[in-house]
Amino acid sequence: MAAQIPCTYCIYFHTAAAKANGASDEEIREAVAMASITRHWSTVLNGMQVDPVVFKHETDEVLRAAAKPKTQ
Repeated sequence: MAAQIPCTYCIYFHTAAAKANGASDEEIREAVAMASITRHWSTVLNGMQVDPVVFKHETDEVLRAAAKPKTQ
C-alpha cells in the first residue's frame, strides 16, 4: 500500500523488510499488484457511491454460493 500513497520511505522499508523475511522479487511484485487492485476497486466503489449494506449483502450471497458443495 505504500506504493499507493506514494511514500518512497515506506516502499524502501517494507521492501527491505519483506526481503529480509524471505520474500522473493516475484512475491513483492504480486503484493504491489494486489495493492493496485485494492486501490482500483476502492476508487470504483466509493466513486460510484455503492451502498455499503447492498455491497455486503451481495458479497455474502457470492461467498455462500462459492462455499456450496459441488455436485456432479
